[in-house]
Formats: sequence, C-alpha cells, structure tokens
Amino acid sequence: MPINRRRFLTTPLLALGAGACLGAGVIAHAKTSANGPLRFTLLRLQGSDGSAADAQRRGRVWESAERENGPALARITVHGFVPASVFGPSAALVQNLFGDAGEPVHDLYRYFAAPHLANSRAVGFDAVAGAFAGFRVSLTQAEGEPAQVGEFRMPRLRPGLYALVADDVMLPGKYTFTGELARPLAGVFGIVPNHLVFSVAESV
Repeated sequence: MPINRRRFLTTPLLALGAGACLGAGVIAHAKTSANGPLRFTLLRLQGSDGSAADAQRRGRVWESAERENGPALARITVHGFVPASVFGPSAALVQNLFGDAGEPVHDLYRYFAAPHLANSRAVGFDAVAGAFAGFRVSLTQAEGEPAQVGEFRMPRLRPGLYALVADDVMLPGKYTFTGELARPLAGVFGIVPNHLVFSVAESV
C-alpha cells in the first residue's frame, strides 16, 4: 500500500514542550552544540491568518508572537529557510520534535547554499495538541565544521504567518513583510538574520 505523505507527517501538534519559555516574544532555546546553542525569537505577521491571503499583506509589520490557545488540530506549513544576509550558513537542517523528550523523528526541510544542491520544497503536515513539540534547527557554517543547534518548543499558536528568527536582537517594527513567503522579512539596508518561515492554520 502506498504511503500517504500527508498522513505520514500527521502527528499531533502544538503542545507546549517541556521547558518552553515565552517572554517578550522570545521562545527559548536549548541544547548545546560545539558552537553554543541557537537562541530563537518568534515573530508573527500582523493581521495574518495562515491562509494564501497573507501574501497580500505586503508592508505589514512583524510583531513578537504571544502565547495563545491555538487550535488543537492545526495544519503547519514550512515555507522555507532564509539564510542571513551576512555570514549565512552553508547548510541548514530542520527536524520535527515529538513528545516530552523532544526526540527528532523526521527530517523536515534541508537548505544548501551551494547552487548545485537542491533545497527542499515547502512541506505541510497536520499536528495535534499533545504530541508535536516543535522544531530542531541545525546550522552548518562550512563543510566539516560542527553544526550549531537549537530546539524551538512550540506553544499552541493561533493561525498566522510566522518567522522563527535565530540569534538576532528584536526591536519593535524592525522588520516588515516583503509579500514573498520564500523571503518574507524586509530589514534595514536589506539585512536579515537566519530565519525559518512557517504558517499555522486550522486543519480541515
């Protein structure tokens, strides 16, 4: 029997993983690596709802995301990883985390700076409260170097378009929306940090 990709990736969502911390928009970070752990800030596009209509919200401001009682069954779509404008990684790996232990069980998205290597396409999956714990992000600066790793424990988020920003100081109104899901952050002088772009919508 052929595997249904949608159902294969369907595993429960949006639970507060153990050790989650949300304050001033910063949703904590975790495991150490040779270069120290990545630290994350979660941004939400003002007025977004996780639908295709979000692409029409060009110029809107990205705000710090707040903890909210999002849907128990949600559709999460990872649109892509955007490297930092300066000193971006040569490769990035995004994995799903499940359960309290937060063990990665699925490689979700891969990014490569090298033009001859293909990046992953956008991928969506259903997630149910109580099982899906978040994402593990691994960034490699150069071949042969150890990866810098961080684990984002995801709370139950309301529908919207999100940018999970790594190692950047957040200021109100620092970024606006470009209107492109593939490269959604517009910053001063065109400078943006490493970030993962994903949307949350109610699953139907």
